[in-house]
Amino acid sequence: MSKNICIYASSSNQVSDELKIKCKQLAQKLAKSGYDLIYGAGNIGIMKVIADVFLENNRNVIGVIPERLNLEGIVHPNLTKLYITSDMRKRKELMENFADAFITCPGGIGTLEEFAEIFTLKQLGYHLKPIILYNVNNFFDYLIKFLYKLEIEKFMHEKTFELIKISDNPDEIVTFIRNYKKPKLKLKWM
Repeated sequence: MSKNICIYASSSNQVSDELKIKCKQLAQKLAKSGYDLIYGAGNIGIMKVIADVFLENNRNVIGVIPERLNLEGIVHPNLTKLYITSDMRKRKELMENFADAFITCPGGIGTLEEFAEIFTLKQLGYHLKPIILYNVNNFFDYLIKFLYKLEIEKFMHEKTFELIKISDNPDEIVTFIRNYKKPKLKLKWM
């Protein structure tokens, strides 16, 4: 069973309360199911909401942040462990190494970039860990349509969608992680 869940999410405090509530519900389900959190160490936005839930449920919360962002008010003060990296690339690498699964919650361009990289790494066979796109309130519908267009236009293998789970249901997400079986990956060049 996967234990450490890496969650990518927004650092914006301006996002809707409804999105925060939905992400909080997912975090509660994960924390109550015995998972620990790996995330970007933020004390702002959806990142804070998620971290607070794991902490309230006495779960480990490991934050990873680059030196440049290690600022008072930005970093959550109650982390179980904080890792400070030299840059964003090292941050993502450390998070990837610690994590047993990845969930992308609503977020901006940074969140999108994190999702794209971890998805690409799985497609290339660098890891075979579960990846979930939390499509709460249809937040990622345009991204999903774009990914399907990539598949239709042959920029992406037709089986690439099998490498990720798209869901808006916390119970379904926990069940997917719990029962995950590594795929037999065939690289697109083979």
